[in-house]
Amino acid sequence: TEKCSLKCKDCSNLMQYYAKPIDEDFDMLMKSIDKFMNSVDFLKEIRIIGGEPFMYKRIDEVIQKILSYKNYKNLVIYTNGTIVPKQEKAKSFQNDKIIFKISNYGEICRKIPQLEEFLSFNNIKFITEDVTRWQDCARIEKFERDINLTKEIFGNCCVNETLTLLHGKLYLCPYSAHAENLNAIPKTSSDSINLIELNDSDQIKKKIRSLVFEKEYLGACNWCNGRDYNVANVPAALQTKKPLEYKKII
Repeated sequence: TEKCSLKCKDCSNLMQYYAKPIDEDFDMLMKSIDKFMNSVDFLKEIRIIGGEPFMYKRIDEVIQKILSYKNYKNLVIYTNGTIVPKQEKAKSFQNDKIIFKISNYGEICRKIPQLEEFLSFNNIKFITEDVTRWQDCARIEKFERDINLTKEIFGNCCVNETLTLLHGKLYLCPYSAHAENLNAIPKTSSDSINLIELNDSDQIKKKIRSLVFEKEYLGACNWCNGRDYNVANVPAALQTKKPLEYKKII
């Protein structure tokens, strides 16, 4: 989902720019998961992120769908500790593959104690991490860089192989996915895979292999501040009262 219970001005997934956030279309999401999972041999980790995953009313059905597959190791659900699921959904989270990662940003994460109690009561694994600083990587800005520097920034990026599924398309990183979805950067057709338009798993696998192993940089890299050891830090989870403005690409 593009929806979040917080509005962090430096969110690396660019949630702060969504003025009218929407959920994934459920049927499209189910088809996308099928096509992707049937096209990969094995995944070390699947992450459910948002926005805030618990704002998606059918999150339990999504999790059950993923659990029906065997070709992955862990399923990690990221949450900001502002929402506690209803008890009737607990059974969907009770699986050895599932672990919750709770980001504690302090006072704004007001329901972390209740969430931890819910997870403990239902024997669900979780980790709570105190987060005070983020990388300054949430800006949308055109950088006039030398091509070699762009390649270096991409090569050092900590999420340059973090395949991101959004609205039926597969991207190489979350910044690329959301910046394109927001129409904040020019769309580069070779930087994503439209799973809805493809039906052959071998063809999808070939495109995934090309996206992951043959890219020297993405079109989105020209608009991103980078995510490596050179990027400055900013205080985590500073809130904005309204969505941040940005210039759309026509």
